[in-house]
Formats: sequence, structure tokens, C-alpha cells
Amino acid sequence: TGDDITETDLLNTDDWDKISALVELGLFHNISEALSFFIKEGIKAKSDLFEKSLSVLHQINSLKKHVITP
Repeated sequence: TGDDITETDLLNTDDWDKISALVELGLFHNISEALSFFIKEGIKAKSDLFEKSLSVLHQINSLKKHVITP
């Protein structure tokens, strides 16, 4: 489908090699586990950005309800 993501869409070659090396060394069972770990760590590291973003999104959704509701 058009939603398929390839490995080159996710990471540049250098980053892909680093993740693959960690899997090869046995630090992760597979690429998915490694990517999941680093995504979670990135989200934790940027938690303030996500909190602000979610707050703004809730405000936008609330305003949309006011416009849509007669």
C-alpha cells in the first residue's frame, strides 16, 4: 500500500548501521525491538514537547467542537 515505510524512510545509512550493529551484538533481539526502544527513549527525552503538543491539540479539538456545534 501507499502507507508502507521502508528502512531508508526511517533512518539514514549510518544510523541504520548503528541499529543493526546493536542487534548483531545481541543487545536487541531484532530491528523492531531496537527501533521501539529508541523511539520510546526519544519520546521520554522530549516529553515536554509532547505534553505541550497534546495540550494544544486538545484546545484545537475543543474549539472545533464549538464551531461545529450549533
